[in-house]
Formats: sequence, C-alpha cells, structure tokens
Amino acid sequence: LSIQPKTKRENIIQEILDTEATYLRELHTLNTIYKTHLENLSIRKPSSISSLQIHSLFSSLPQIIPIHDQLYSHLLSSPSLLGSIFLKHIPYFRVYKEYENNYQNALKTLQNLIDKKDPEFIATIAACDNLATGLKLEGLLILPIQRIPRYKLFLEDLGRSMKEGEE
Repeated sequence: LSIQPKTKRENIIQEILDTEATYLRELHTLNTIYKTHLENLSIRKPSSISSLQIHSLFSSLPQIIPIHDQLYSHLLSSPSLLGSIFLKHIPYFRVYKEYENNYQNALKTLQNLIDKKDPEFIATIAACDNLATGLKLEGLLILPIQRIPRYKLFLEDLGRSMKEGEE
C-alpha cells in the first residue's frame, strides 16, 4: 500500500490546522482554568485578587476565544478555502490590539500578585497549574501575542509554495 506524499501546500495547511487546535486548547485552558479560578477567588477573597487585576491579566481574552472557535471550525470544514477564510476573519483580529497593548501591564500585575505572597492566590495558581496540561499562566498569557505573527509566516509559506508551482 503506497501513500502519496503530501504537497508542501497540504503540509502547511495541516500545520495551520494542528497549531490552531493547540492554540484553541491553550486559550480555553487560560480561560476556563486560570481565569475562572481567579474570578472565584476574587469573589471569596477580594483582598487576594481584585476584578480589576483579573481584567488586567486577561484583557480581551473573552473576545479572542470565539473568533478562533469560529476560525478553526471554518478551517476544518473547508481547508482548501484557507485564504478566503482568513480574509473573512482578519477584521476580527482587531481585538488583539487591546490584548497586545495590555500585555506588559498583565505581566506587571502578575508579578505584583506573586510578590504579595498571598497564600490564597499562591494556592489557587498552584491548583490551576496542576489542572493545566502543558504551559502555565505566564506561558499561556503570551500566546495571543505570538499568534498573529505566526499566521503571517504560515500564509507567506503558503504563498511561496503556490509560486513554486503547487496548487
């Protein structure tokens, strides 16, 4: 049984799909594990972390996730239409600007919370770290900063593969 090797274009599309699935899983981890547990802590003990600090940490994450849920769904259902799918979704990427503009503030907020050494905050983060598979809070927070430039690289690779004569 002989398996046809994939074209460079097919490999790039598969890599986009694979990395998008991973990115989405990590965004959901950030939201459902870290953000939710910290919000619960804020309700139980506002002196551990305030709602303002939570917003500082997670910024526009709640707006980013549905964009990628939809993008991934469209990419899975029609991978051959990748270019037009991205063109359709590009306007929604504006929500990244708020996240990007707030990122350094989020890191400062996290460092201040860690430096405060509040036992409930430390215990909550440790519990979240145990629930999360893979990256921990600081590593997850940078992912949205890195994602848009990765799309640019993927799409440039895809464009080059098409110029090289692949369809």
